[in-house]
Amino acid sequence: VNSFANYSSSNERNTTIMATLYTAETGNGRKPLILVKLLNAPIKIHLFEWPSKEIKSEQYLKLNPNGLVPTFVDGEVGSIFESNAILEYIAAKYDKEGKFSYKEHEDLKLYWHQKEWLYFQASQFAAHTLSRGIYYNQMNPNDEFTKENVLHNFSKLYDVMEDQLAKNESGWLIGDKFTIVDIAFATGNHRRIEVFAGTDYEISDFDKKYPKVVKWYENVLAV
Repeated sequence: VNSFANYSSSNERNTTIMATLYTAETGNGRKPLILVKLLNAPIKIHLFEWPSKEIKSEQYLKLNPNGLVPTFVDGEVGSIFESNAILEYIAAKYDKEGKFSYKEHEDLKLYWHQKEWLYFQASQFAAHTLSRGIYYNQMNPNDEFTKENVLHNFSKLYDVMEDQLAKNESGWLIGDKFTIVDIAFATGNHRRIEVFAGTDYEISDFDKKYPKVVKWYENVLAV
């Protein structure tokens, strides 16, 4: 599907445009793809071969000025280009029964905790720690200061997750069910394993340090 080349800002409000997810096999790119598949939502998937120069094209930058994946295009709202915002939008529009999300009108507390954890995942896990680690592992793997800093930040993040899972006896990060919060953190965790296994950025003795996280991730993979 190359429909992004024919999409322009002039028809952003054309509600006849079929919703389309432009994505790739990256940490952030997998988040909405998983939710679309779980919901069997009527959304087109444009899966870029990765890495892709297409995301820096003029046509794509009209949809996502940051030139990254994922991007979601819907005739009702135009384009949305932050992965956790896309998760929230897909959940709002296609998960009406709240199978994988909490709704404001049904559970105000968990709805706002859902947002809280999605913001935390995007800012602290994905952007501040995971992305920095990937960059320096590729560009300057011998930078000891950055390596120690990234590993320290990962330790703090997984401590938070371990504590949360200890408090929330359901086995999920919030509430009593698998949600978009679990999707967001699980894709980040998968990306960490995928990129850092066998490198100096790999977390030693992870299973011993974070047994509840390990069990939670197994539960996510089962879903």
